[in-house]
Amino acid sequence: MAYKINKTDGSLLTEIVDSTIDQTASDLTLIGKNVSGFGEFINENFVKLLENFAATSSPNNPIAGQIWYDTSQNRLKVYDGAGFRQGSGPIVSGAVPSNLVQGDLWIDSLENQLYFYDGTDRQLAGPIYKASQDVSGFTVDTIIDSNNSEKTVLKLWVNGILLGIFSRNTIEFTPKVTITDFSGTIKPGFNASTLAGMKFNVTSSKADALVDTLGNLYTSNSFMSTTANTTTTGQIRIQNSTPLILGANQNYEVTATTTALAITSNNAGQNYQIKIKNAGGTRDAITVRATTERVGIFNDNPAYTFDVNGDARITGNLTVEGVTTSIESTNLIIEDKNIVIANVASPTNFTADGGGITIKGSTDKTIVYNQSNNRFNISESINLASGKTLQINGVTVISGSALGSGITSAPGITAFGPQTEITVDNLYLNSNRIQSINTDGDIELEPNGLGNVALYGSPKITGLATPTTGTDAANKTYVDNTVNAKALALSMDTTGLNDLQISNYLQEIAPAANYVLGTQARIHCTRQISTYASTPLTASTYPSTSGNIVKTYVAVDKVGGSENQPVLEDIAVTLNLGNSTVTVERTTKLFEINIITGVWTYVSTISGPTIT
Repeated sequence: MAYKINKTDGSLLTEIVDSTIDQTASDLTLIGKNVSGFGEFINENFVKLLENFAATSSPNNPIAGQIWYDTSQNRLKVYDGAGFRQGSGPIVSGAVPSNLVQGDLWIDSLENQLYFYDGTDRQLAGPIYKASQDVSGFTVDTIIDSNNSEKTVLKLWVNGILLGIFSRNTIEFTPKVTITDFSGTIKPGFNASTLAGMKFNVTSSKADALVDTLGNLYTSNSFMSTTANTTTTGQIRIQNSTPLILGANQNYEVTATTTALAITSNNAGQNYQIKIKNAGGTRDAITVRATTERVGIFNDNPAYTFDVNGDARITGNLTVEGVTTSIESTNLIIEDKNIVIANVASPTNFTADGGGITIKGSTDKTIVYNQSNNRFNISESINLASGKTLQINGVTVISGSALGSGITSAPGITAFGPQTEITVDNLYLNSNRIQSINTDGDIELEPNGLGNVALYGSPKITGLATPTTGTDAANKTYVDNTVNAKALALSMDTTGLNDLQISNYLQEIAPAANYVLGTQARIHCTRQISTYASTPLTASTYPSTSGNIVKTYVAVDKVGGSENQPVLEDIAVTLNLGNSTVTVERTTKLFEINIITGVWTYVSTISGPTIT
């Protein structure tokens, strides 16, 4: 009868048929009735329960409430139906755990902070700053002063930087040991650190005094009142953008910036005047008319934007930015040597485009700058006087009959007439010859990238010398001599052959006509030798066959012929030669193409016995 295995809540876990086991419903082996060897399964189940399924990986078939000892983390974990969660102690990880329950503690191993889970959300237990933020906030510290007394203080930090120290001690004291990022004594209240630019950017309703950058204190007696008449013998510095406003109705204001000092009228149509007084009385020296926007010099009613009554002299530069400048003088005399045009605030090639000189005629004669190709366009031909040259940077490029020495390259020339000779650096070209003119100079061909030196029309390269290095090109004679002079290496079965016969076979294998005189051949020779009764078998030692061969005949009739003609019926051999031994003799023979006869000729036996 099958076993029905129920869980604690009464639900069916699995049903085990007789004589079977179940190892998939849970991580224990569940045993059916009449299972052989059930004791081993029971004992293993006890061991797994004792060690809580200890392993580096979680059990394969967990059920809710199952305990697993994770040996990779040395922690006890419990299966909650969805996954294994830590059974005791805080959870340490660099990421937020996904299966937190109320009361769980989580240590963020990346930021070194402790959280607890209240059933709804994570709450930070401390510290208030993350590890990536470094020390931030308040820390309580005990400082030993110069009198060896303990002083309790509060330090304020941001991102590991000390901002200052709060002290409740009514008497300032000096730390016995220097504090990093702090200097001086510690006074009651807040003491700023040495952080550059350290300030409290807040509004203060009261202050005992003001302190300057040198530490000097200034009380209320050091300042001028804004509600009463004040006299001072010192300098008055008004350091704001509108330091002074004049007139009952704020008619004028004086503004000052780092780049300009301005006197501005706040009334429409109000003129600006600067008056002087001399022997003739008071006069208007400078008059600025608001409605006509004109300035007069010793002219209180200017007719032009700038109207000078009297001679004008400019000892500095004069810049005229109008569209047209008209000079109505008969002669224009300019003492300066240089005329600058298109002189704008930020000159560029674009602002210079179109600048130049125009001479009026039936058609305009122009010298004009074109920024698109960065050159001057001249509308007319240039005619140099006889004997004059065109130069660039003082070097002649064109004379009346030749190119000057300043022409060192001509990339734009695609064709020129026949030349009798050309010298380029160390190369001299004349007739059909390219020749280097420097002593022992090479002539080099260097294709670009993967290009080759290609010859067309199947020409020959002649005149090559005998090579001396591994990268030298070889001529045909050198190659032929090298190949032909190399000794041939052959092997041959020479049983029954003498040296002359061997040389004849060598001639058939490697005709001497294909090699240079003196070429050598080394032949590894093998010869089989049979011995009878320990004596080589020769014609003189071969046993006689007389009396050892018996022949029998039979008489037959010939069709259409005579009768009883003898015909050989059988042969019996009674000869016994005894035991025979076959050995192989190996030698190396040297042959050479005779320089007189031109045929292969035996020279010597290099190794092994001489065989004739």
